Order: sequence, then C-alpha cells, then structure tokens
Amino acid sequence: MKELIVIAAHGTEFVRQCVDSLAGVDHIVVDTDEVQPGGHPTGAYRWVYEHVPADRYLFVQDCMTALTADPCAWFRDQLPAEGGAVAWGKFPLAFDTSTQQQWVQDQYPGQSVEFGMLGPIFYTPRSSLDVLAEKGLLPAVPNGRMQAQGTERAWVYAYAAAGLPVAGPMWSQPAMQAGFGGWRKVWASRP
Repeated sequence: MKELIVIAAHGTEFVRQCVDSLAGVDHIVVDTDEVQPGGHPTGAYRWVYEHVPADRYLFVQDCMTALTADPCAWFRDQLPAEGGAVAWGKFPLAFDTSTQQQWVQDQYPGQSVEFGMLGPIFYTPRSSLDVLAEKGLLPAVPNGRMQAQGTERAWVYAYAAAGLPVAGPMWSQPAMQAGFGGWRKVWASRP
C-alpha cells in the first residue's frame, strides 16, 4: 500500500521544517500558487489526486511538523472499514459568513452535516476520492480566503453526500500546537 503525504505549501516560511520532519517518508510538496491563483490547499489536493496516484493520501499544511517516524499511523488506525476520511480535528459546523455558507451549500444541495474539519487536514484512500470524483462531489477549488476556509466544511459535505464517513476527534488548538496525532502545527496568519 502506497501512502503519500501531500504538503500544501504557501510560500517558503514553514515548508522546510515540514519536509525535514518527513525524512524517509513518501511525500510531495505542492506550491499552492502554482496549481491555482491565491494558493489554497484544496487546489493542491485536487491536483495531486489527478496527477500523482497513491493508495492513500494524508493532506497537510506546510506549517505542520511530523513528530513520529510513521506520521500516517494515527490516521490509518482510525480509518473506517468502508473508507471515507479521518480528520485531524473536527469542529462544530458554523460558517464565517453567509456568502461562504451559500458557496458551500450550493455545491451540495439538500445535504447537511454537523461538523467541519480543521485545515482541511485529513487522511483518505484514493478509492474514496474516486467515489467523490465519479459523483461530481469533489469540492470546488476556492477563490479567496473565505472560500478556502469554506473547504473546511465542503470536504465533509462531499463525503456525506457520497455516503462516506468522516472520523476523527474534535479539534484542540493547544493540543495541536503541542503535538497531537503524530503532528504539531504552527498557526500562521495568511491572506
């Protein structure tokens, strides 16, 4: 089974530390500005899905550092038997703006979910992404920060619309900053 860690890089401030923490682990760095204007993770994730085959993917941000030799283990252990995804951290569903809510819900009419996923940072099998793609459910590539933050909700909507579960715990910023699930995150303020 080939697992690939996908690092969505926005600029160069954090990426070296992330890459260095993955010595000996299959990973790819995708410059988000090269795959879409404005540089947001979902564009990088979709690009990798379309161009770099793997059995399973762990999608992370460049401001994260792996803390273990097997940085997928925590996620792998929680993946439901039927596929779907494992979020690094879920949060109760709320939107930043009504425009963002409309943008997400227009992609998934009639669908409802109870949570979003931070980042979006998640682990998923290619077979689950194939289901999303076949059903036309992959989230739209965002145009701007509010839509990018909307993808933290849209990925959960997509899996729900496909009938696939999203596992994972509720998020904790202090735990994620200290080290949680084999990773640590720096909260970066970005445009």
